[in-house]
Amino acid sequence: MDTVQVAAYLRCACSVLDFDIGELWTARRNNGEKPTLKFIQLYTSPTYEDFHSLLIRPENVQEKESHDEEKHRISPIICRGVCDGGQIVWASTLISSGLTGRVDLPLNTAIGMPICSVGSDLCIMVLFAVESIKISPNAIDFLCYLARAASEKVVGFMPAS
Repeated sequence: MDTVQVAAYLRCACSVLDFDIGELWTARRNNGEKPTLKFIQLYTSPTYEDFHSLLIRPENVQEKESHDEEKHRISPIICRGVCDGGQIVWASTLISSGLTGRVDLPLNTAIGMPICSVGSDLCIMVLFAVESIKISPNAIDFLCYLARAASEKVVGFMPAS
């Protein structure tokens, strides 16, 4: 997987939609059981570069695969919503501690978006914003366009099964 392309993809989504943090995950279906989630990559906007210690980022994704869900509080919930519904999940709040319950980094909006399927893996983009951002038709159109563009670049971009 080309981490430079994944970072550019996450950076583009965050920049255009005014989000601060982007993540890429995969979900593997296991014969009717809940999907196994795997964290792939993190992007933070320049404003939040210093917040990496507050964000969970496994040092070696391959060795920490079984613990990804334990290290991320809200992302697995968003990813499961995407898996169950097969469509965009958009959540926002005005609560001071945000969706994560953390006053030190209140993330007030979260999006989960299915990007493409590669074998038995569903690739999911998760975005977070400190601001409370309302869903809009233009934002949905942009996310769908981004997913189509990414799925055309799947070879060498997304993890292969």
